[in-house]
Amino acid sequence: MGAGDSKERSEIAGSTRKIKKQKGTGTARAGSIKNPIFRGGGRIFGPRPRSYQHKLNKNVKRLARKSALSLKSKGNEIKVIEEFLPKQLSADEISLAVETAIADMNASSIRDMGRVMGVLKSQYVGQMDFGQVGPLVKEKLTA
Repeated sequence: MGAGDSKERSEIAGSTRKIKKQKGTGTARAGSIKNPIFRGGGRIFGPRPRSYQHKLNKNVKRLARKSALSLKSKGNEIKVIEEFLPKQLSADEISLAVETAIADMNASSIRDMGRVMGVLKSQYVGQMDFGQVGPLVKEKLTA
């Protein structure tokens, strides 16, 4: 944020009375002592505190992050710490988990697929790819 500030004629301390009469002095007309032409008068259109922030749209920010990450991944500068990631289940373990969930829910038709998927998602967060699990659940419920 820019902090520059100056006083304009309305902000200067002092009287606003007319300095001298309008006519008959032989000099130019003069009003208030706060007039910018006088020493100690206000500044004309001086600097004001303002924000220099520039707004970027969400999609532009998202695209910039995506671009930066893809550039880093091409240069092998990103490392995923695999100890923190949950262990992925094998195909046999996934099949067993699906059968267990179906048995626990007493699911019998395709109408129960949403509830079964909800149970699986709550129990096995990050351990299985639910894009592949969905068709498997559907197959077991329709069989």
